[in-house]
Amino acid sequence: MNDEYGQGGFLYHIRIAYRNIYRNKRRTFFCILAVAIAVFFIVLMMGFINGMRNSSNYVIRAYETGDLSIYTKDFDVEKDFLPITSPVEENLDGLISDIKNLPGVKNAFPRIATLAVIMENNVKDAIVWGIDIEKESNENYFNYRTKDNGLVEGHFPAEDEYGCAVGKGLAARMGLKLG
Repeated sequence: MNDEYGQGGFLYHIRIAYRNIYRNKRRTFFCILAVAIAVFFIVLMMGFINGMRNSSNYVIRAYETGDLSIYTKDFDVEKDFLPITSPVEENLDGLISDIKNLPGVKNAFPRIATLAVIMENNVKDAIVWGIDIEKESNENYFNYRTKDNGLVEGHFPAEDEYGCAVGKGLAARMGLKLG
């Protein structure tokens, strides 16, 4: 007999499962505990993964691409090499001003990045960023972990000064000191 209440029916299996819960209380306890631990770790790991993803998205938007990147078609073809030979040839100040006036836009920064080779050193390659340090540091943290500009000692190069700021780790590997 294979009807709803007989052997093999849905309600029959529910009735057997319900009886099994009370038949061996220790087994039931350990099953519930195992499921609770599994759910706890799934929720914990999903929160961890979502936090990492959100943090990565923020860092990439704040320090790499922004929400919008404008570049020429020549740059798009060779963007893996970060060429500086394909600049935006329009009036850059006017373009930035137009972007800042769009609704919902908080700020706009001109940036340029390129690859560099460091000679006579154990550190052979680096990415060089051309940014307006003063304007960017008012809007973004250079050190996301400590929420500050990341400056350990010294000063950032002035607008009319030819200089660069390097990270503490890179400076130590290169044997550089302040100045």
